[in-house]
Amino acid sequence: MATLLIIDDHRLYLDGLEMALSKAVSPCLVLKASNAQEAAEAIEQYSPIDLILLDLHLPEQSGLALWQTLKKRFGTLPVAVLTASNDLNDVRHCHQQGGLGFINKSLSTQALVQAIESILSGQLYYPSGIPSDKNTLKLTPRQQDVLQLLAEGLPNKAICNRLDMSEATVKTHLRTLFILLDVNTRTQCVAVAQKRALL
Repeated sequence: MATLLIIDDHRLYLDGLEMALSKAVSPCLVLKASNAQEAAEAIEQYSPIDLILLDLHLPEQSGLALWQTLKKRFGTLPVAVLTASNDLNDVRHCHQQGGLGFINKSLSTQALVQAIESILSGQLYYPSGIPSDKNTLKLTPRQQDVLQLLAEGLPNKAICNRLDMSEATVKTHLRTLFILLDVNTRTQCVAVAQKRALL
């Protein structure tokens, strides 16, 4: 069963999206949070979360700031931005932080569900023409560890054992590396990382 966490301060939107996803994405558990405290409590109680859908505009702090706060507390998280924004700077920031997707709220329910299912299946969901600055890439220590073991040819389970991580966490790190390096396969990931002196 997939566990989804929606972080948005609009209760009506939260309730409507919960109902739509509960019916369309099967099987799944849909959790809701409208602020940082509720989000942290949901992650603690239901971890691992398969996908967090994060609104960028929250009353207490921006969605990106909350993302950073949660990342410091829980480590790398599977996050996709769900927003009404069309600002390319927002897309860039989402991409640079390792977001798995950038989904616009104007999508139809069917298109939204398809985007989420695509992300859950391991794909990325971004609008075309993602602006990114590849010269400023910095990996976290854990991302670097996973990348090093990937370069040694270890499968996911072996990486789990070496780094004492769950398989879900390893997969999240791999998806993030694929995003940051703009690749689609493990072989490409290692090759690009070597080319960019990350190994």
